[in-house]
Amino acid sequence: MLHVVLLILKIIGIIIAVLLGLVILTVAAVLFVPVRYVAKAQYKDDIPIIQAKVTWLFHLLRIKCLFNLEEGLNVRIKILFFNLKSLKNNKNDEEHIEKNNEKKHRKKKEHSVFDKEDNYLDDTDMFFDKPEESVDITAMEDIYSNSNQRIDSDTELSDIEINQDNIQNKENLFEMDGFEGETKKTKKIKKNIFLIIKNKIMDIIQKILALIQKIKVTKENIIKKSKEFSNMINDPKNREMVAFLWVQVKKLLKILKPKKVEAYIHFGLKDAETTGKAAMYAASLYGSIGKHITIYPDFEQEIIEGSMYIKGSIQLFPIGIIALKIYRNKQVKKYINKMKN
Repeated sequence: MLHVVLLILKIIGIIIAVLLGLVILTVAAVLFVPVRYVAKAQYKDDIPIIQAKVTWLFHLLRIKCLFNLEEGLNVRIKILFFNLKSLKNNKNDEEHIEKNNEKKHRKKKEHSVFDKEDNYLDDTDMFFDKPEESVDITAMEDIYSNSNQRIDSDTELSDIEINQDNIQNKENLFEMDGFEGETKKTKKIKKNIFLIIKNKIMDIIQKILALIQKIKVTKENIIKKSKEFSNMINDPKNREMVAFLWVQVKKLLKILKPKKVEAYIHFGLKDAETTGKAAMYAASLYGSIGKHITIYPDFEQEIIEGSMYIKGSIQLFPIGIIALKIYRNKQVKKYINKMKN
């Protein structure tokens, strides 16, 4: 019985040791195995192309990125031989969707126009179905027939003239009523258009005022923060902390600096004088940017093109050491607590 218990404990101990070993190996791999990256970029004939590749742990994890104007951004993530994630942003698909939406919108507009025309035709049919002053026309015909029979009577002729005047007055009144109705509609439409334009102008003014206010607030905040930062640097108590942080920042930049950088820039501006000044400023930076960067000024044509190649690696262990040093610094802790309070 005791032998069985010891055997079970032995198996459990082996499993725990294996799990701990895997955890230690994973942590060590994350801290000590560098993340390697390679990036290529090209700009020619106003067409940018960017390629990037990130690998980790002997290409166990691979991330590939490609960007161009035709296909957009494509990202592919692989672990061993398995695709973990594939992100594609195809601009052709977006344009196809936009075209379909435009077609649907046009069809809706056409249907609405035809519906309006059908309603208008129905209204006109209703209008034409109505009798047009049937009483007055029959009265007029009777008068004309009586006038032909009794042409010598002056009283009947005067009655005909009076009836004709009444008909003309009615027609004039009908035309005036229609004209007044049209003028009222046009006045109403003009009033609505004026209100819409007024509201749009007021919205634009309010947005401009809000943007100005936001710019003022951000400007005040930047000025306030810059004053606080300058006071912190000039304070003799904080100078030692600033010097410590500057040393750590330089170490971090040295770790993040790519191992290999190659670039070729061919440019020509509007005139030769501006091109010459730009070339002079670029030549003054040759000592800091390195020997593998070629800048070729063109004084004959206006052109901008070039290519770039970057290769490097990032290790998390030295970055973690820098972060730990900053966290354990007493002056940094005091300053953080002072800012919180």
